[in-house]
Amino acid sequence: MSSAPGTLEGQLSSFESGCYWGRIEASGVIAAYREYLRANENDARWAVTVADAFAAAGGEGNVSTLSDAAVSEALAAAGVSAGRSGLVIDPPMAAGALPTSGYANDPVNTATGNFIEPETDLGFAGAASNLVLSRMYNSLASGLEAPGVFGPGWASVLDQYLAVSDEGVRWVMADGRAVDFPREGDGWGRGAGENYWLAREPVTSAGVAELGSLPDGTAEVLVVRDNQGAWWAFTVAGVWLGAGSGPGRTVSVVRDKQVSVVRDNQVSVVRD
Repeated sequence: MSSAPGTLEGQLSSFESGCYWGRIEASGVIAAYREYLRANENDARWAVTVADAFAAAGGEGNVSTLSDAAVSEALAAAGVSAGRSGLVIDPPMAAGALPTSGYANDPVNTATGNFIEPETDLGFAGAASNLVLSRMYNSLASGLEAPGVFGPGWASVLDQYLAVSDEGVRWVMADGRAVDFPREGDGWGRGAGENYWLAREPVTSAGVAELGSLPDGTAEVLVVRDNQGAWWAFTVAGVWLGAGSGPGRTVSVVRDKQVSVVRDNQVSVVRD
């Protein structure tokens, strides 16, 4: 089994080199496979290390006892993990409507079987085109940690957020996809496989200065920008504040305990 991940990588690379409709992001599956094999090796070393510790304590052919602390010390000395974590296989690239993800007419992703149902409940044209209430159903798990405001399977523009950790930042988008920004020094690298960039910016930066939803005392925000001039602003804790794509085209998200208001300069939309 040790050669299987490499074989899968080779087959994936071969497929991608001859496929012109897009690409399949399967690195999470391969990484999980490698982690599974590593965990199996650790289990085998754990059994040998514990057996040797009991043997050293006089357990060969006899019933003997050994304290948990002594077992833990033996495992640590051998560089063996005392426990085994469950596998985590990221599904983000299997969710949403990424143009390069191979959706057929239903629409069903021909690579993963994910069925999606995009809905636009409210939209505008012209200068207010950024103000839209949209949602996306994914039959596979989306990037959301919990069901969104429209229930299980549904992700929406109202549910997007940033999940900030020591390793990086994950942006859960309006369609349920997730983009990961790896930690690079004091900042973050480009979104994995995407044309998105994340940075900490002052509230006076381009576009952000138009937001009418900044909490009192806010000096900096986290901003995702793309290569088309669009941006999305979040608090440093990851709460969505608003978005825009140019002067006068900013949507602000105003929140209180009862309702959330999505507002731009001309139009306001309220949800219960």
